[in-house]
Amino acid sequence: MNEQTIPRAVRIDVKIVSFVRAFRLTYDRGPSLREIMLEVGAGSKTAVSRAVARLVTAGRLVRHADGLAVPGDVEAAVALLRRRGWQVVAPLAA
Repeated sequence: MNEQTIPRAVRIDVKIVSFVRAFRLTYDRGPSLREIMLEVGAGSKTAVSRAVARLVTAGRLVRHADGLAVPGDVEAAVALLRRRGWQVVAPLAA
Protein backbone atom coordinates (compact mmCIF):
# COMPACT_ATOMS: atom_id res chain seq x y z
CA MET A 1 0.00 0.00 0.00
CA ASN A 2 1.54 3.32 -1.01
CA GLU A 3 0.69 6.93 -0.22
CA GLN A 4 -1.39 7.20 -3.40
CA THR A 5 -3.91 4.60 -2.18
CA ILE A 6 -4.41 6.14 1.28
CA PRO A 7 -7.19 8.76 1.20
CA ARG A 8 -5.95 12.33 1.68
CA ALA A 9 -8.19 12.89 4.74
CA VAL A 10 -6.62 9.87 6.47
CA ARG A 11 -3.09 11.07 5.67
CA ILE A 12 -3.91 14.53 7.06
CA ASP A 13 -5.46 13.01 10.20
CA VAL A 14 -2.35 10.92 10.84
CA LYS A 15 -0.11 13.95 10.29
CA ILE A 16 -2.20 16.07 12.68
CA VAL A 17 -2.21 13.48 15.48
CA SER A 18 1.52 12.84 15.09
CA PHE A 19 2.28 16.57 15.09
CA VAL A 20 0.10 17.25 18.16
CA ARG A 21 1.88 14.45 20.07
CA ALA A 22 5.37 15.68 19.13
CA PHE A 23 4.52 19.34 19.70
CA ARG A 24 3.10 18.69 23.18
CA LEU A 25 6.14 16.65 24.16
CA THR A 26 8.42 19.46 22.98
CA TYR A 27 6.57 22.55 24.23
CA ASP A 28 4.30 21.17 26.99
CA ARG A 29 1.24 22.73 25.35
CA GLY A 30 -0.92 22.01 22.35
CA PRO A 31 -0.25 23.63 18.98
CA SER A 32 -2.44 26.37 17.52
CA LEU A 33 -4.54 25.79 14.41
CA ARG A 34 -2.05 27.95 12.48
CA GLU A 35 0.89 25.85 13.67
CA ILE A 36 -0.94 22.68 12.62
CA MET A 37 -1.89 24.23 9.27
CA LEU A 38 1.72 25.13 8.49
CA GLU A 39 3.04 21.72 9.55
CA VAL A 40 0.60 19.54 7.59
CA GLY A 41 0.35 21.81 4.54
CA ALA A 42 -3.38 22.40 4.87
CA GLY A 43 -4.94 25.16 2.79
CA SER A 44 -6.61 27.03 5.64
CA LYS A 45 -7.25 27.14 9.37
CA THR A 46 -10.89 26.29 8.60
CA ALA A 47 -9.83 22.99 7.02
CA VAL A 48 -7.63 22.25 10.04
CA SER A 49 -10.45 23.18 12.41
CA ARG A 50 -12.79 20.72 10.69
CA ALA A 51 -10.18 17.96 10.77
CA VAL A 52 -9.44 18.63 14.47
CA ALA A 53 -13.17 18.57 15.29
CA ARG A 54 -13.48 15.22 13.49
CA LEU A 55 -10.48 13.83 15.42
CA VAL A 56 -11.84 15.08 18.76
CA THR A 57 -15.24 13.50 18.03
CA ALA A 58 -13.50 10.23 17.13
CA GLY A 59 -11.52 10.34 20.39
CA ARG A 60 -8.13 10.58 18.65
CA LEU A 61 -7.49 14.05 20.13
CA VAL A 62 -8.70 15.72 23.32
CA ARG A 63 -9.00 19.39 24.18
CA HIS A 64 -7.36 20.66 27.36
CA ALA A 65 -7.11 24.18 28.77
CA ASP A 66 -3.60 24.41 27.31
CA GLY A 67 -4.52 23.06 23.87
CA LEU A 68 -4.90 19.79 22.02
CA ALA A 69 -3.40 16.51 23.18
CA VAL A 70 -3.39 12.88 22.17
CA PRO A 71 -5.46 10.94 24.69
CA GLY A 72 -3.75 8.71 27.22
CA ASP A 73 -5.02 5.26 28.13
CA VAL A 74 -7.73 6.54 30.50
CA GLU A 75 -8.94 9.26 28.14
CA ALA A 76 -9.01 6.82 25.23
CA ALA A 77 -11.03 4.32 27.26
CA VAL A 78 -13.53 6.98 28.34
CA ALA A 79 -13.90 8.19 24.73
CA LEU A 80 -14.53 4.62 23.56
CA LEU A 81 -17.17 4.05 26.23
CA ARG A 82 -18.91 7.34 25.36
CA ARG A 83 -18.97 6.46 21.65
CA ARG A 84 -20.62 3.18 22.57
CA GLY A 85 -23.37 4.97 24.46
CA TRP A 86 -22.14 4.82 28.05
CA GLN A 87 -22.46 7.89 30.23
CA VAL A 88 -19.08 8.41 31.91
CA VAL A 89 -18.70 10.92 34.71
CA ALA A 90 -15.19 12.32 35.05
CA PRO A 91 -13.55 11.79 38.45
CA LEU A 92 -13.08 14.79 40.71
CA ALA A 93 -9.60 16.28 40.79
CA ALA A 94 -7.73 15.74 44.05
